Amino acid sequence: MLRLKPTPEYEAAKAALSRNARTTLDRVVEPAIADDPYHDIRRFKREDGVTIDYSADGLFVAFRVSDQSVVELVEVIDLKEAPRWL
Repeated sequence: MLRLKPTPEYEAAKAALSRNARTTLDRVVEPAIADDPYHDIRRFKREDGVTIDYSADGLFVAFRVSDQSVVELVEVIDLKEAPRWL
């Protein structure tokens, strides 16, 4: 299991989410990323090295593996709470 290192932007975005979304991140999404950041089921790897995890309904989590033991959590968006233009 790799160590998760959230960016300040990720932490701020996560804090602004609903309680249910934060619980899903804490119990499902983040542990799955830490356990295996390399699989590609319900994930999209961008050319810049950032992976978008969309395994939880409506939650997009952007992350990158910064070295062999650390995963940097870059951004989280809850599409259910996002502005209508997103």
